Amino acid sequence: PVSVKPAFDRLFARWRETELVPLIADQQREREQAAGRKLEILRSQIEARLRQALAAPEQTSGHDSADAYRSADLALQTAAGRITDLERRLDALTFALPRRASEISVRAAELISDHADSRLALAQAFREVTGEAAQDIGRDLQTLAMSLADVHRQSTQLLNASGSDAAESLEAAATVREVPVPELPPDIVVPAQGAERILGRGMARSIVARRLDHAAGDAIRSTLDSYAAVLRRWALDRLDVIRAQWTAATDGVRADIDRRMGHAQERTIDRTGIRTDLDRVSVSALP
Repeated sequence: PVSVKPAFDRLFARWRETELVPLIADQQREREQAAGRKLEILRSQIEARLRQALAAPEQTSGHDSADAYRSADLALQTAAGRITDLERRLDALTFALPRRASEISVRAAELISDHADSRLALAQAFREVTGEAAQDIGRDLQTLAMSLADVHRQSTQLLNASGSDAAESLEAAATVREVPVPELPPDIVVPAQGAERILGRGMARSIVARRLDHAAGDAIRSTLDSYAAVLRRWALDRLDVIRAQWTAATDGVRADIDRRMGHAQERTIDRTGIRTDLDRVSVSALP
């Protein structure tokens, strides 16, 4: 509010009407015009962007690309799960291998029935069973490494990236070396085949197997238990190498897939909606 002396009321009223009110009106009009210009600039920018979007080519391969990247990511996760699966089987090795003591007795009995020396037959049967266990584990490690390398190659091919060195490192990580097999205790008393051979080959083999298991079963199981621990430790060490190689080889690949999936899943062009918005923006243009 403005305070004036009574004598100047009429003079102030005339000044307000002729000078102040038009000035305020001009300022309001200028503010409205400035706001209108800003809105027109924004409207023009939106219209240009809508026309650009409307003229953009249809990305028909977006969903296909997203599906391909999603499948590759799932394949990488599934492959990583195989490492965990093999680790569980290796953990069970300490329980599984000692249970094959009876199998060693049976194999030794069969060799004895073929006139082999009893002690040599038992040693050979022991080497066969432990060797098979080591070969199975080595084969599992190699199969795992090969499958991981294949998945890695497929993923890098999808990304048009080089992955041959990493795949070769994965395959090399499963190189199997021989794990020394311990000898059976030298004080084991190995019974020889006796008069049971007159009962026939099959019956005689069964009797000898039971006799071997009774005489040497505990020693065989104990030695198998020790070897299983050594074999398991070696296999887990090789598996750790494979896991480390896999992690190093796929961290960047998975990050690249995640990034590309984000781009591939961008929403498709809604041309009908764009035309509707464009019509509205065009109608709202200043004259």
